[in-house]
Amino acid sequence: MVGGTQQALTLTARLLVDEGQEVVIEDPHYQYAQHALFAHGAQLSPVRVDVDGLVTGELPSSPPRLIVVTPAHQFPSGVVMSLDRRVALLNYAAKHGCWVFEDDYDGELHYESRPIPALRSLDIAERVIYSGTFSKTLFPGLRLGYVVCPPALHQDMCTAKACDDIGCSSIEQTALATFLSSRLYEKHLRKSLIELRSRRQAVLTGIARYLGPHIERTTSNGGMHVVAWFRELSYADFDRLLARAAARSIGVYPIHPYYKKRPPRPGLMLGFAGLAPGQLMTAMALLGECLRETLDKTHEASV
Repeated sequence: MVGGTQQALTLTARLLVDEGQEVVIEDPHYQYAQHALFAHGAQLSPVRVDVDGLVTGELPSSPPRLIVVTPAHQFPSGVVMSLDRRVALLNYAAKHGCWVFEDDYDGELHYESRPIPALRSLDIAERVIYSGTFSKTLFPGLRLGYVVCPPALHQDMCTAKACDDIGCSSIEQTALATFLSSRLYEKHLRKSLIELRSRRQAVLTGIARYLGPHIERTTSNGGMHVVAWFRELSYADFDRLLARAAARSIGVYPIHPYYKKRPPRPGLMLGFAGLAPGQLMTAMALLGECLRETLDKTHEASV
């Protein structure tokens, strides 16, 4: 057990990455992962993500030491890495002798189809370090996650963990173990998926009803947020939209800060885990009002 995915990545970087060694991260990517790798002296090389996940054809010709990916539900874009890309990534790692850190931070949360097998389950060459967490399915304050690593790294990972903090709290671990062995966790997960699916649908319905003509596409295959890309807004207009949303106490978050290079169109990350379906529909209606006001002002200025 580890103290969440962040510690799992920190321990992995400590074991495998020397100062100045290259590490591939996804573009866009989770910023705290970047910070953890920077802290261990990694030279980061962002590789583009498209609708099928990490573009494996753009991996560096000079092999990196480590590749960090979120294949089940890429953060923050929300795309799922295709099976072909997963196989290509594993073949690349096996050929070049590099390691892959698989961050499966919300792999249990799928809504439309059966999940593609994890990289770790496809990994014949034993190059994948798999990390999971209970932060999404239970609560972040629990600070418990786990690592499944190749046999060659197992003892070193245990030693690094012991040197870091001796071990995670035995009280929380015992409570979690009891919850898992009683099968109540499975029941909780099933109920959570039903509720999250209804909340997700409320956001998708709200997008179609209040934002529809102005949205280029919506990415939502799992997890706890939907990404909506705007068709018409410039980034200046987008800033005005964010200001209007903030004035109405609507918590929306731009996606472009997670990219190395700003995308051609602005987009929003719309989280749905913390609100009931009715509240989400109200929030989407208010966001629609903000968008109409923004577009009206832009049109007036151009006349």
